[in-house]
Amino acid sequence: MFHAVGCNGNGVALMTFLGWHAAQLMLGSTNRRAFFADIPFRAVPLYNGRPWFVPLVSAAYHAKDFIANPREVAAERAGKPAKPYAPPRSKAPKET
Repeated sequence: MFHAVGCNGNGVALMTFLGWHAAQLMLGSTNRRAFFADIPFRAVPLYNGRPWFVPLVSAAYHAKDFIANPREVAAERAGKPAKPYAPPRSKAPKET
């Protein structure tokens, strides 16, 4: 089985190359070993294929968002449009 994983932040450039390299390995067109071929691919601890942690993480981020912006979150849940974001104005130093 051939697979390419772990290209966080470098997806387009790296996955294009890794896909090409995997195809060459499948076709037997290269005798060059993949860089990570000998590193075992271990499973993530406590993960059995069912994403049980997604609701917990989602709830944590909802709570964090509510703590930071309670009025905006309440307005959004009530179906009212939220105010557009306006960055804070910097105070200009007073001339002396």
